[in-house]
Amino acid sequence: MARMVLKGAIFSYPNFFTPRAASQDPNAKPKYSGAFVFPDPAALVDFKKRAIAVAQERFGDKLKGAKLRTLDTQHGPAIFLVSPSIRVRMPWNDSPEVIAAKGYPAGSTVINARSDTKPGVVSIIPDPNTGKPMVITDESKVYPGVIGNASGDLYAYSNSGNNGVSFGLGNVQIVRDGERLDGRANAADEFDADADAVADLSDLTGDDTPVGIGASDDGDDLSDLIG
Repeated sequence: MARMVLKGAIFSYPNFFTPRAASQDPNAKPKYSGAFVFPDPAALVDFKKRAIAVAQERFGDKLKGAKLRTLDTQHGPAIFLVSPSIRVRMPWNDSPEVIAAKGYPAGSTVINARSDTKPGVVSIIPDPNTGKPMVITDESKVYPGVIGNASGDLYAYSNSGNNGVSFGLGNVQIVRDGERLDGRANAADEFDADADAVADLSDLTGDDTPVGIGASDDGDDLSDLIG
């Protein structure tokens, strides 16, 4: 097993707060998961080397003379290490067919990761009390298309004749906003503000506290970022 941190990924299908089943099978166990997209293949050179090393450590001489191949599976093309003795599925996919079908940038590589355990989700903003990355609890901040980092463990498996290396989801960090992959528009971008409108916010929020009372003038409210 090898722990790795992947940086600068586009998050797709981020299920970090609520576990979901990966298939329509009613017996499938819900898991936390995410897909991490890398438009620049160079970003994953070390990841691929370490994934191959994990496979070689587990399957040994069976992988002698193995080559990377794209093979068809029941769920579409996937990347395998193939030798005369064994084929081992790799934890990344750069098949043009898969990338195009998902609408990711051409030439991208995607890594899918899952876990039974809920990942920690943090921002790059330091907690004023600890100096460490602040925890994010607002799910709306973690959307398809946001840019961030992900940690996880590379591990080999062999199950009912299926052999491979997986990337088990660890924790994630949100770094900056990105273009949404789901096409959902931001409400603030769809409507115009009226500079002449002066309304008591209690009319909209039900809060009877006058505007300005209890407000801080020393900076942005971090709760807008972390929920």
